[in-house]
Amino acid sequence: MITKRVIAGSPKKVAFEFDNGDFQAIESTMAKYHFVDEQAMFRFALVILLRAERNGVYIDEGGNRIFVSPSGNIVSQDEQGNPSVA
Repeated sequence: MITKRVIAGSPKKVAFEFDNGDFQAIESTMAKYHFVDEQAMFRFALVILLRAERNGVYIDEGGNRIFVSPSGNIVSQDEQGNPSVA
């Protein structure tokens, strides 16, 4: 689970708290890619998402190129129920 908390007196600063499987995913990613710290890992992930021209990215998995995008239950929906993404 991830919880977000606005830091008092700093409307542009927030703290995210990770636990359970989400924290384990961070640890596994850090170990697999050898990031220098969590900030580097999150910045890398954000750059990938921001540079993606569609609502997802292609990854190589087992020699196959696979398109990965957010599932419908984790993105905002428009009035017709379609994902409202760039």
